[in-house]
Amino acid sequence: MKTLIQRHLALVAALMCISAAPASASLIGASVTGTANLSNGDGNNYYGPGFATFGPLSIVADPGLEFACYCGGGIIITADFTATSLTLRYDPRGWGFGFTQTFTSSAFLGLDLTKISDDYGFGGVSGTALGDTLTFTFGGGITPFVELVNLQATFDLQPSGPAAPEPSTMVLFGIALAGLGLRYRRKARGTTNVTRD
Repeated sequence: MKTLIQRHLALVAALMCISAAPASASLIGASVTGTANLSNGDGNNYYGPGFATFGPLSIVADPGLEFACYCGGGIIITADFTATSLTLRYDPRGWGFGFTQTFTSSAFLGLDLTKISDDYGFGGVSGTALGDTLTFTFGGGITPFVELVNLQATFDLQPSGPAAPEPSTMVLFGIALAGLGLRYRRKARGTTNVTRD
């Protein structure tokens, strides 16, 4: 009986380890739609037709830029995805605008977003992951005569950790273990209430 309980516990432990192992995900080959809107209120999508060199729809490949706008006046906005990260680059060349970039893809479902680096000095870059959409906001309003170039922020994109089990699941698991323990204890004492004919 003792070995049977030990086998059951070993099986449960193995299943819990397998279910807790993080999934691996790669964005390579994913189809992504992107927008870049400056805070100056012009309403343009700088990853859209007429502005973008790459975009508004791209397939993630590494190496290679997925989104790029070489806008007037030398302003450069780019987004570069890898298998597990995203680097956003902004080269204002004379004008610093706050702006928002949004990317949508089914490949983003279940991913957590973590900032790795940020050298954007106008209030930083904040990012959120919600469902299939990643949104990044570059702080600041319109700042003339910015001399800094190649400002960038990098974010890590990893699968979310395993979900915590519901309390009811843990209660059922505890009851099952307690039942096995009581059964073993009764069997060891020889006081089972089961009669055999």
